[in-house]
Amino acid sequence: MTHPTPIHVRILHTTPIVSAGLHSILAGAEDIVVSSRDGVVPCGDVVITDSLDGVHQCQRGEGQESPHAMRILVVARQGQEWEIRHALDAGARGVVSQSCSPDELRCAVRELGAGRCYPRPTAGRSAGAGLSRDNLTGRETEVLQLLGQGHCNKLIAREMGIGVGTVKSHLQAILSKLNATARTHAVVLATERGLIGPGRSRPASAPVHQRGA
Repeated sequence: MTHPTPIHVRILHTTPIVSAGLHSILAGAEDIVVSSRDGVVPCGDVVITDSLDGVHQCQRGEGQESPHAMRILVVARQGQEWEIRHALDAGARGVVSQSCSPDELRCAVRELGAGRCYPRPTAGRSAGAGLSRDNLTGRETEVLQLLGQGHCNKLIAREMGIGVGTVKSHLQAILSKLNATARTHAVVLATERGLIGPGRSRPASAPVHQRGA
């Protein structure tokens, strides 16, 4: 009997204990080979990482195809909706929650190994199921993150390289989408839902980037 070509997987999760758990789960599958290769990820390999930074790290290797052609599976921390959305936008092909079952993890790897996304677009339940079209855009998330760091409208505008009026427009959209009654309420709701990361201070002299609205 002809055996199917094994799926080669590289685990680049940054948390050692999680990485060990992933290795243990996947190494027990007959059709999955956990690889220890370094350097450029060969076309067809599935790469498992844990964050947007991990996605970017995978894409920095020379000789890679376009980011969206890579088979990157993100194992996201539960509730970190903002990380999931950004990782998918950056080119990840699949996402599962860190609390997913071993069967779901293996299923996700097999789907990516076959050249598909996980979950499939028709799937009714997924780690990213809450990411509807009505959720925050990338720009709105940036505004909200800076707002959570205590920035006023003027400073947010300077950090993002946009006008104060544009910041106000983003804030109005944020309040409406989150059904928040005030700016601080929006930050609390977004943090509870994992739409933004914990607030971190950033020097005013170090802009995030300078670009148009």
